[in-house]
Amino acid sequence: MLWDLSGGMIDQRFLVILCMVAFLAGCT
Repeated sequence: MLWDLSGGMIDQRFLVILCMVAFLAGCT
């Protein structure tokens, strides 16, 4: 996946974005 190819630096940002998307999806 993306975080595997790019390394650990993007992993944190991706997790935060994923949490935000999941939260917004759960609200709607």
